[in-house]
Amino acid sequence: MNKNIFTTFLTTTLAVGLSLMSASEAEAIVFGVKSRFIDSSSQAQNSYPGAAPANLFSFNENGGGFVNYGQLSLNGAGISVDGLAISANDGLFGFASNTSGSTLISITPGQSAVTAIGPRLNGRIIKGAVFQGDILWAIDSQQNELLRIDQNTGSILENKELILNGSPVNIANSSDIAIDNGGTFYYSVNRNTNYTFNVNTGEVLDNYIINSSGFANNNNNFAGLTFSDNAGEDIAFIAEANSSDDIRIANLTTSTQTALFNNIYSGYNAGPMDLAAVVTVTQPVPEPLTILGSLTALGFGTLFKREISKKKNLKQDL
Repeated sequence: MNKNIFTTFLTTTLAVGLSLMSASEAEAIVFGVKSRFIDSSSQAQNSYPGAAPANLFSFNENGGGFVNYGQLSLNGAGISVDGLAISANDGLFGFASNTSGSTLISITPGQSAVTAIGPRLNGRIIKGAVFQGDILWAIDSQQNELLRIDQNTGSILENKELILNGSPVNIANSSDIAIDNGGTFYYSVNRNTNYTFNVNTGEVLDNYIINSSGFANNNNNFAGLTFSDNAGEDIAFIAEANSSDDIRIANLTTSTQTALFNNIYSGYNAGPMDLAAVVTVTQPVPEPLTILGSLTALGFGTLFKREISKKKNLKQDL
């Protein structure tokens, strides 16, 4: 085998293998939004939409790089925002809500003004949202339904109840939905209760997920929940909104939490709060070294075929 050809091949193979091994090491960005508290004494609990203004923020999944983008506005006016969701293909979305309903909005980090997508969904108060690939799901606390939303028009494509033990779920004011990169959906609800659910049937599984013991206020209010591509299936990010606005990271395997940021917006109190990060549902793939070995074997096979072909042609010429 020609030594130069072999050297070139080996160098290229190693470069490809190393790039595959390091591709997932970048830290993911988690986005969040926080709206003010509003006195809901005159309203039904689940029609509580929060109050303007809503502040957009982000942080790195490793607990650094907190950025406050400031207040969001629609048509020049402050808004309350919940149901934050992000897609790698379509960008960042949320729902601007008031007591009349919710409107899907497109959000550009660093810009105060948001863009309304479609008309207001009257009689709907969106409390949580998440992308499953390019499919946008949301939960409505006004009519207690799981919705599939068209992110291009803001219209409802599908609606169904969440069912727990044969009965419809009363979707809480402080709640969220999330998906991990294994494809499991989660319904996070206030007062420490968390579930998984089947997005196709709406069936909710009575699974206790996160333990709040060890924190000063054990009666936590999980208003936001998200996973990320790089943190792993058992790592979740939580927005806790009971008397303070804390961001925490939770290990679902050990049922433990670690504080990342405490009381990020003092004075906003128990208003709506949500988190979102890009989550790609993946299938099991070979380990990087296995991939490297396969590339090496494939490359050697190709080179040996070339060498054999050359020898055959040489014999024919003789």
